[in-house]
Amino acid sequence: MRLESGDRFELNWAPEYERLDAPFEISKGVVIPPGGYRFDRFRVEVQSSDHRPFRATATVWFGTFFSGHLTETDVSASWTSATGRLTFAAEAIDDYARLKEGSFIARLWQLRAVLAFSPTLQVSSFLQYDSGSRDVGVNTRLRWTLRPGTDLFVVWNRGWKRPISEGSPYFLAPEVDQFVVKLRWTFTR
Repeated sequence: MRLESGDRFELNWAPEYERLDAPFEISKGVVIPPGGYRFDRFRVEVQSSDHRPFRATATVWFGTFFSGHLTETDVSASWTSATGRLTFAAEAIDDYARLKEGSFIARLWQLRAVLAFSPTLQVSSFLQYDSGSRDVGVNTRLRWTLRPGTDLFVVWNRGWKRPISEGSPYFLAPEVDQFVVKLRWTFTR
């Protein structure tokens, strides 16, 4: 259902089938045996209009999953300035699984910011954490469009990993540090 304002409400039923030819470790210590699996997944979603400066979306997937059940929540919010030059966004995706082989929780959290100095020059930054790898990563990119089809990119990637041997659960050790400059040039006749 979509309202005249652009707000949206949605309900879905998604039957799925998946066949595993080999054991699959879906989470640490939770191994799904080979075989055929039929799922009945349901989704409820509420989304505010894209025409507003502040937008929010909430989605819940639930139902059968392999040998048990999985509930996934996906909540996001974003804000864009009146000029459209500045955007902030946050998203949290959390999976809660209860299977015969074991239970697990998987999390993916993301933050994004974009600043457009002009239509041809922008900088964006993306920060992400996932509970599977326990890594935190940031990607910052400057994009300068010299002309249509010709762009200069300056990219910095930084990653941190939580060492297993450290006593503090909040200690992060640098893992990746990368600086890249790219030039994309389109040739036309």
